[in-house]
Amino acid sequence: MSLRNRSTDMKKDNRGAAIAMTIVAISVISVLALLALWIAYMNYYMKVTDRESTDNFYSAEGVVEQMRVGLQNELSNATGDAYRTVMQKYASKSEADRKSIFLSTVESSLKDSLKDAADATETSYDMLKLCEYVWNPEYDAAAHSHLSATTGGYEMNLGSDKVIMTTTSGRMELLVDEGTVFLRDINVEYQNDKGYTSVINTDFKLQVPTVNFGDTVAVPDLALLRYILIADQHLVSTSAGAVQMKGSVYGGNGDADPASTSDDKNNCIIIDDGAKWTFNNSDSATSEGYTDVVISGKAVKMRLGSGMTTTGDTELWTSDFSLGGKAIADGNGQELTLGTKSYVADDLSIDGRNCKVKLSDSYYGYGIGITSDDNDAMSAILINGQQTSLDLSGLNELWLGGRSYVGTRKIEIPAGLSVTPNVNIPMSDSIAVRGNQVAYLVPGEALPGGKNPMTKTEYENNVLANEGHEGFVECNLADTLVPGAQNDYITNYATEYKKIFAPGLGGEYLVYYYMVMDSLDAANAYFEAFYGIESNKNKLDKYLLKYLKTDMGMKADDSTDWVRLDLNGNWLSLDGDPGDPPGSAVAGTDYTINLHRAADLPNSSVEGREGELTTESIKYGDIFEKLVNNISKTTRGSSERVFDNIIKRDEVEDFCGASGTYEFTVADGTYAGKKGIVTTADSYTHPGGDVVMVISTGDVNITSATTKGTVICAGTIKVKGSTTIETDDVTKEAIMKVLQTSKTTGLKTRYMYEFLQNGDAFVSTGDDGEEMTTITDMNELVNYENWSKR
Repeated sequence: MSLRNRSTDMKKDNRGAAIAMTIVAISVISVLALLALWIAYMNYYMKVTDRESTDNFYSAEGVVEQMRVGLQNELSNATGDAYRTVMQKYASKSEADRKSIFLSTVESSLKDSLKDAADATETSYDMLKLCEYVWNPEYDAAAHSHLSATTGGYEMNLGSDKVIMTTTSGRMELLVDEGTVFLRDINVEYQNDKGYTSVINTDFKLQVPTVNFGDTVAVPDLALLRYILIADQHLVSTSAGAVQMKGSVYGGNGDADPASTSDDKNNCIIIDDGAKWTFNNSDSATSEGYTDVVISGKAVKMRLGSGMTTTGDTELWTSDFSLGGKAIADGNGQELTLGTKSYVADDLSIDGRNCKVKLSDSYYGYGIGITSDDNDAMSAILINGQQTSLDLSGLNELWLGGRSYVGTRKIEIPAGLSVTPNVNIPMSDSIAVRGNQVAYLVPGEALPGGKNPMTKTEYENNVLANEGHEGFVECNLADTLVPGAQNDYITNYATEYKKIFAPGLGGEYLVYYYMVMDSLDAANAYFEAFYGIESNKNKLDKYLLKYLKTDMGMKADDSTDWVRLDLNGNWLSLDGDPGDPPGSAVAGTDYTINLHRAADLPNSSVEGREGELTTESIKYGDIFEKLVNNISKTTRGSSERVFDNIIKRDEVEDFCGASGTYEFTVADGTYAGKKGIVTTADSYTHPGGDVVMVISTGDVNITSATTKGTVICAGTIKVKGSTTIETDDVTKEAIMKVLQTSKTTGLKTRYMYEFLQNGDAFVSTGDDGEEMTTITDMNELVNYENWSKR
């Protein structure tokens, strides 16, 4: 065969082409599959990176905030030193000279405290000083065991994380300019153990407070005089009426007697039947730019038909909030409107029927706890009263650090039973409706006898009679499915259970078996699985419709609607109005019920943020403790009772005797006739009018239509009927004149300011003054400038 013919034959032979095409096709598909997997992985990686970056930023912000608090203390100390310097030279100096000395002394003290000793020009701050403000309990701060020098700054070891303090310009500028001290170019780089880094760059601005050293002293910086009411034990209403409170309020810390058995010993602000209280910031607070506070050391209790509103620039701080009482028909429920920043250490419990609750601005339920007994560290919103209206649509920030629980710890063990005390059963909900607890009952098929709960007889026959027998299993969670599920076992979520013993009928008792989830994540996942089954959803929805009268008013899940949204647990919301409860003649149908998963939140705290949120919770808890102890966010008094941190009780009792009452009256000038009262009577009734200050070791009754000034009592302040209680700048000046007024009884002469702790700070004459830090709010005088992050 010729060469030409062989070539033609080979062209006609196509054997093996199919294999080649198959290989090419498989290669293309493999490349596409790998590309899809890579895209999915990169999407996941970006989400993880975003979350880690957010967490890291908050950690960096916490470090910078600690520096700010340290600078507040520096300014506080400098202010106190300057005030004493002025008072020692008071008589020989003019008003202008006093102000000049005060200003220059504060500036000089701050400069000496913050300057870099190695800089002869005294224009650089000491970076090590700022590092010392960052506290780490694992290291010896005094020995700087967590600090090491690095290029251009310092490195701080914070356990698995680290912080690098530098500047971007290499110049640590300290500038003093007409009553303001600037620290320029603080660069904080926070690196976590996974290598994520956040950088914050800022300047600090410290402003010298304004103090008037004239004969008539206006004292906008004296925090005590912002308070209209300070009740060491309780603040209560004694009758129906509309009450306006304009100024800061301290509502007590409960009964001073630890042996007290009063039902209200742990209720501090108590708004009784029919009373309607409004807390609004005073006019002087608005003009001076500070925030009034309403503080309740323990619970705020609202009773049948009462109302409470916070509005204006007012902060609420309380350990607990409770709306109780059973309203009749469709009226007489409690009405709560929190229109400002609210900080609640424990729960908001809506226990009364027909309650209306509206939350706006910011609500921080900052307690974080997930154990069954750690109730005081768990913050949730609990709906236990039927026909509740809960409107959260006005909130910009919502943080609920805890979750609800089945409140079984307080159930008394029936007589004759020697069993482990009942405990509370943790649930997954951060906003919970009564009835959801049925989801956490152990299914009957896991128990001998197939029932939950069991009666006394059933428990004795099915459990006690079989204990110790070979093969007996009291609660078989391992082989029990989630109710209604096909192949999802309970042990995927809970491996423990608790028995609750409760009184029954006719001397019997009941035994309930509850699942105890292995973790917060497991509890959330279990509820999602349970509620995802139609029969279970229908059961829980019936409870929701029974307890919620109108929609919950939750914002959309779009994260742009929220400045912050952090919940540790799931919650159910109702969109629309179901009308009257199911079974009534008129029932609405235009509504939907939604399950919101905590894990879906843009700032979900479920995965990886527990440590950060716990740190933030501790910060709020520390502020609350200081407020309860000393009505100040920056100081804590030596006594556990706020009255004794403000008033020299022994001096009052020595001057007044067992039950004396004395008036301190301004004799002349602008405020002639204005009075202060010091009394040891068990009960004193405030006359209103010219009385602008009351110091009482007993109770104080307020019955006048208008009361101006400050009331401080060691007992309970009782408000009767409709009244307005307020303060303003003129009233504060009148109080200052009253404090400088003397009274003689027998051989004893006292100025009223002498009954105050650090009383010298309230007068404009004398040769000494106590520390001024307890009465000046440094939080408003130390701020950031040119703040940026990357």
